[in-house]
Parts: sequence; C-alpha cells; structure tokens
Amino acid sequence: MSKTKRNLSKNVSFLVATALGFILLGISSVCWPQAFPRPRGLVNDFANVIPDHEERQITQLVNEVLQKTGVPVVVVTMPNIGGAEYNDYANRLYAAWGIGTKGEDRGVLVFIT
Repeated sequence: MSKTKRNLSKNVSFLVATALGFILLGISSVCWPQAFPRPRGLVNDFANVIPDHEERQITQLVNEVLQKTGVPVVVVTMPNIGGAEYNDYANRLYAAWGIGTKGEDRGVLVFIT
C-alpha cells in the first residue's frame, strides 16, 4: 500500500473513531442521567449560603404556600453544577426530584448556583 493510501486510511480511521466518541458521549448523557443530590425537604441549601434563621423563615413560608395552594415551592442552592448549562440542569433536577403533582405541571423550583 502506498504511503498516501496509508495516511488516508489513518485519517479516515481517526475521523470515524472521533465521530463514534462524540456519538457515545451524546448517548451516555441521555441514557445515564446525572446523579443529583437527594432532596432534604423544601429548602435544600447544598451551597451552605443561607443562614439558619433565614432558612427557617423560608421553610415556614414555602410550607405555608404548599398548605394553602397545594403547589410545592422548592428552593435549591448548589455550589456548582460541573459546567452544565444552567437551565438544562435546573429542568433535569426538577424532573428528577418529581417536583409537583404527577400529571400536573404545578410546582416551582427556585434554583441558585
């Protein structure tokens, strides 16, 4: 085989391997969803930025909203989201935690990172 054909064959192999890698990365993000922390309740301060007395006030307020309206308001702070796109991460977290009543789109996620 000539040197040109070998180089072309190597380049094609590299491109196919690279394309396959990107396809597998895309599939893995769909098939193996990111693991989220377990919810602690209606207020989830994973970034530890909410002072205790304010967390109690927020918890009391969101519990009152839930009791009066049946709509959960879930507050989440995260120290980081690993470079993920903010809106995508928040939407996937909302779905993963099952915020709101199943079959109804009634729930609020206050997400801060």
